Amino acid sequence: FGGCVALGEAPGPIQIEANFHEASDVSDWYLVRGVDQLGNDLCGNTLSLRFFLAVPEGSSYQLFVYSSPAPESLIIQGTGFIVSWSDTSAQDTRTFYVEVRRIAGAPTDQQYSLTIRGQ
Repeated sequence: FGGCVALGEAPGPIQIEANFHEASDVSDWYLVRGVDQLGNDLCGNTLSLRFFLAVPEGSSYQLFVYSSPAPESLIIQGTGFIVSWSDTSAQDTRTFYVEVRRIAGAPTDQQYSLTIRGQ
């Protein structure tokens, strides 16, 4: 996944806007890290990231979230969902690989919007 874009850390939601403007342009990859800022939750809370994909009218795109950079590690796919994991007394930061894939529709200069928010 040499074309994967690391999004860095942000205190609020992360919003990415991009497009698929050529016929050969069918997939964008992002690296997302859900950071456990406390690392010592003794209450057993849940950490989660909310993903939402808005696409141009007339296009069919899907969002795929992987737990590592291998297709067999697919966690979930769709256009909007929450990925959750347990918060333990250890450091529970998780890394996810996110793919936005053009399933159908002509190439377009109109942008899709991917929003990722910690919960």
